Amino acid sequence: MIGATDRQMLWQVKIPLAVPVMMPGLNQTIVHGIAMLVIAALVGTNGLEQIVYVGPSAGDFDVGIIAGIGMAIIAITINRMTSAWSRRRLQQLGLSVS
Repeated sequence: MIGATDRQMLWQVKIPLAVPVMMPGLNQTIVHGIAMLVIAALVGTNGLEQIVYVGPSAGDFDVGIIAGIGMAIIAITINRMTSAWSRRRLQQLGLSVS
């Protein structure tokens, strides 16, 4: 590789070109992580996931549903943000955008 060190090739060429390919994996990891929060409520965490778990078991179905919808909105928002970032990066690279 004439004109660039291995480190420069990695950080200035390879990783920027790989970002659109890596983003769907990161996107799925984040969304699945949010889905796993409800399972984390089983071990006694505090937060929105605890409300999703405790609400229906305490008879407050509406509270559990509202908390579940809140988690879904968070997951959808993060999904849209990472998808837009990946799409914008593909356009910057001049690659096809579907």
